[in-house]
Amino acid sequence: MNLALRFVLELCMWYALGWWGWMQGRGVARWLFALALALAAMLLWGVFRVPNDGGEPKVEVTGRVRLLIETVLFAAAVAALAGEGRRTLAVVFAVVTAAHYAASYDRVNRLARNQPH
Repeated sequence: MNLALRFVLELCMWYALGWWGWMQGRGVARWLFALALALAAMLLWGVFRVPNDGGEPKVEVTGRVRLLIETVLFAAAVAALAGEGRRTLAVVFAVVTAAHYAASYDRVNRLARNQPH
């Protein structure tokens, strides 16, 4: 169940960043901003990984770096939602994300300590 929630949160994060990019431009720039932000987040998320944490890493990083990447991307999504006037949605997203990480305490603790899986 928690892995399914994590996947939904990832999708929402990518959508929020892409939506924020969409709102920043006009015409072709709108498409470029939206796609660039969403794809940049997807690349960071998918490339910089910890071994045995959901797939083989393209670029292996420490657990702390992985947690930092996740924190920055989720915080950016919250900021994007709030910045576009969706403050309630931003708060709900932040609370659900925090609850997910609390429920994933064993994973967070392992990554924070840089311990293998």
